[in-house]
Amino acid sequence: MTDVVLLHDADCPNVGKTREVMRAAFKQAGIDPRWREVLKSDPDAPREWQSFGSPTVLVDGEDVAGGGGGGLEASSCRLYAGEGGRLTGVPPVSLIIKALGGAADGGSRSTGITLGTALGAALAASACCLGPLVLAGLGVGGAAAFSGLTAYRPFLLGATGLALASAFHFAYRRPACASGACATEGPRRKKVRIALWSAIVLTALVAASPWLLARSAAAAQTSVSSAGGGAEAVFVVKGIDCEACAAPIRKAVDGIGGVREMALDVDNQTVTLRYESDQGRLDAYEQAIAELGYDVELARKRTEGVQQ
Repeated sequence: MTDVVLLHDADCPNVGKTREVMRAAFKQAGIDPRWREVLKSDPDAPREWQSFGSPTVLVDGEDVAGGGGGGLEASSCRLYAGEGGRLTGVPPVSLIIKALGGAADGGSRSTGITLGTALGAALAASACCLGPLVLAGLGVGGAAAFSGLTAYRPFLLGATGLALASAFHFAYRRPACASGACATEGPRRKKVRIALWSAIVLTALVAASPWLLARSAAAAQTSVSSAGGGAEAVFVVKGIDCEACAAPIRKAVDGIGGVREMALDVDNQTVTLRYESDQGRLDAYEQAIAELGYDVELARKRTEGVQQ
């Protein structure tokens, strides 16, 4: 644990302002504001500390300003180079933050948490479509289990937007200032912003994946024609809510064999198959779709031009 010490004389007039600066530094660094205060007159204080002026902030025994004190004698007030080069009796907040762990760019922890929340919410909002694809790729059933998430998609997308807005705030808020001293923006803060925009793009793609999958599936899907030989069957499949559901269903029926064409109608929740007629194949298709977790019912079938 980092040991932070505020070293000062009992009658130093700048101690109060230094405490304000330290609170601002801890807050911006994302660390609980905890430190020890040691009077220079304390007989238990290390002897080498007597060379520092008052006030001095030490982090793990090291002076945040990197010097040995600004006064000519142990009892003198200390001066620091503040904003614009003017002298001040309070250590700059940027020096304290830097000493606390190189977090002079602050907000990175809060930005990371909110970005993680945003991405998680976007994944949950898109699970209704991404889930079946993942399960199909793994060869696992249960694709229908994700259909229940569709009703929560608007709320999850709202949570995604709020989390991204919070991340944007943490990444672009102005550095904390106290007693005329402000932290400057360093390279880490720039990296945080690059990570922010990269995560925004990724989150947006995840959130838009159901729409993108629908467009892709619509472009690739071929309607089933009743012309020619073979049989045709229309199944009512309750629970399909986007074109991504076609992937596990197609994989399931392809495992049976004989499928020539397949068409998915999300609005009417139907799957139309054009297949090579064979004994028991229709029941096998129905069973394969049902094993994915969907409620399946044969609506109609046509065999060699005879509709049933």
